Amino acid sequence: IDPLAHSQPSDTKIARNAMTALAHCKIEVRIFEFCSPQFSSKTYHSDISFHHNEHVAFFTNGVQPQSVWGNVVHTIVEYKDMDSHEFWKIKERLVNDWSEKDYDVANRNCNHFTDACLKAYGFDGLPGGYFSRGDHVDKQVWNWVAQHGGLTPKQADKLGAEWCRARNSVGNAVKSAFAFKF
Repeated sequence: IDPLAHSQPSDTKIARNAMTALAHCKIEVRIFEFCSPQFSSKTYHSDISFHHNEHVAFFTNGVQPQSVWGNVVHTIVEYKDMDSHEFWKIKERLVNDWSEKDYDVANRNCNHFTDACLKAYGFDGLPGGYFSRGDHVDKQVWNWVAQHGGLTPKQADKLGAEWCRARNSVGNAVKSAFAFKF
């Protein structure tokens, strides 16, 4: 941001904008509901498009093109007036950096990538309700297993919740064991 921009006449601002090739760049985020609607826990997937290009998302094999799949439950559209070269440079850096990262379903997934992209351009990140916490993912996996195993949604939810409690108990026990000094 130019600190002198507010004190300059508007024709000077226009000339400066023309010289720096400012562009009105568009970023579009789509958020998909990932789970079956009959279950109470929801998991979300997101992708992002940089200035009218194809949507991309972060997967186990890096940042890849993404087509529409599932139910789009929320769309975020933001515009940024900035140097077009810098806009594309930020996008390239993000895609390259994230393509080198290891995918982690609970801690480094498509939603974390989308969040990082929004923040890199100075926008608020992805709304928190769309992040998939580990227990939601675990519960969703168990819901899917139970559904295909013939359980009702209520039984599947209970099974998923029991799995999350057991996983957390084991995790806490391991942390306690490693905190003990021999």
